[in-house]
Amino acid sequence: MKTQIESAKEGIITPQMYEVAQKEQVDTEWIRNEVAYGHIVIPKNKHHDFPVRAIGKGLSTKVNANLGTSEKHCQLHEELEKMGIAIKYGADAIMDLSTGGNIHQILKQIISQSTVMVGTVPIYGMATRLLSEGKKIAQLDPEELFQEIELQAQMGVDFMTLHCGITQYSLSFLDNDERVCGIVSRGGALLKRWMVDNNKENPLYEQYDRILEICRKYDVTIS
Repeated sequence: MKTQIESAKEGIITPQMYEVAQKEQVDTEWIRNEVAYGHIVIPKNKHHDFPVRAIGKGLSTKVNANLGTSEKHCQLHEELEKMGIAIKYGADAIMDLSTGGNIHQILKQIISQSTVMVGTVPIYGMATRLLSEGKKIAQLDPEELFQEIELQAQMGVDFMTLHCGITQYSLSFLDNDERVCGIVSRGGALLKRWMVDNNKENPLYEQYDRILEICRKYDVTIS
């Protein structure tokens, strides 16, 4: 099965493109063209069925609602209730940022009950597991991070935040810049710590083609 962008580049208007065009009240061929050029994305995992929405140039603004457990407070029913309320009042996407409890079971329930696109930050899952084992982020095995990305894709995640642009080169600028704050992204900060402690390049950058292969397999959008 082709991805949305592959179909668009071949001149195929998918059912999802028709659905988006109707929702946005725009021409279907325009949607196809903008998807083909990468100006618009339709986050829709092949394993997740829901009324699709598109994000990008010339479209209505989309609202993403963040939720998730923590190591100090983990109640799945509360997260599902939050999700229900967010969707009821118009959220177009849900992002599961859980860092406590059985995060795979939590994510599975969220995907199964969500009627909107679902996103994640896969490195959170790895950091959570390491913490539960009494380990530091420096002990992260990059191979296991890629396994986590594919597992979440198999589960039906529609979009993922992957910090591919943090490199040893970019960190050299950070070290010499008088910033008010350091890296404000938690996932980015975790990767930086791993890179510094291991004196290695970001595996998500080094193996970016591998990420693309996984995302293509399930039609996952990179956030």
